[in-house]
Amino acid sequence: MYERELGALGFSSNESRVYLKLLELGTATPAQISAKTDLHRAYAYDVLSKLADKGLATSFIAFGRRVYRPVEPARIADLFEERLDSFKRVLPALVSGLAKDPGDVNVEFYRSQNLLKLALKDVMAQTKCGSEVLALTMGDEEFSALEPVLLSQYFRFLSNNRVVERIVIPAGGKALVKARLTNYRSLDKKYLGGVATWIYADRVFLILVGDPHVGILITSPTVSEAYRRQFELFWRSAKPVRRTLV
Repeated sequence: MYERELGALGFSSNESRVYLKLLELGTATPAQISAKTDLHRAYAYDVLSKLADKGLATSFIAFGRRVYRPVEPARIADLFEERLDSFKRVLPALVSGLAKDPGDVNVEFYRSQNLLKLALKDVMAQTKCGSEVLALTMGDEEFSALEPVLLSQYFRFLSNNRVVERIVIPAGGKALVKARLTNYRSLDKKYLGGVATWIYADRVFLILVGDPHVGILITSPTVSEAYRRQFELFWRSAKPVRRTLV
C-alpha cells in the first residue's frame, strides 16, 4: 500500500517498504525491520542508513542498539519543496552564466504527472531528421506509466527520421528491446540524482520527480550545447548495457 506513490517521489522499492514499515512500528532496529520485511539484516541496515541520509528517518542509540524513527509524512512534501526552491534559486544563475545573449533563452515551468509524455511529444515536434537525442534518466519506472501507443509512436519517429538516441540509465536498469536506435549505458544512481534530463534540438527538458512532477523546459542553443558537453562526460564514464526484453 502506497509503495507506488512513494516510488513516484524517488523512493526505491525497498526504501518504500522500509519507510512504510517504520511508520507502522514507530521505531525499529535493523533486526526488527529485517524480520518484518524479509530483507537481509545487512541490507535492511543499508536501506535505513539511506533513508537517514536523505532526511527521511532519524536514528538514536537505545540500550546499545541503533534505533530508527521515520520522519512525519508531511516532512517528505517539505523536502521536495525545499529541493525545488533550491533549484529555482540557482537556475537563473545557471542560465545567465551559460547564455551569451539573455535574449536567446526561454524558460518554461510545468507541474504534471505526465511530463515524460509531454517531453517525448516535444522531442518528436522539435527534432530534425538525422539528429540526436540525449537523455539522463532515473530508470525504467519512468516509462511504465506511458501509453504503449505513444511509446510505439516515439520509436517509429526515431526509426523513420533516422534519429539516434543515447541514454544513460541507473546501474541495474534495463534497455528497452524495442528501442533499436537507442544506445544505452549505465552509471551509479548517485551520480544521476533525482532529475531526468532530455537534450534535443536547442532544448533541455528537466523533470524533477514529485507529486506532481515539476518540469523545466529551457530553450537556448547555448544552454543545450553546454548540457551536451556535460552529457558526454557522463557517457564516457558509463558502462554499456545489454539490451533486455521487458
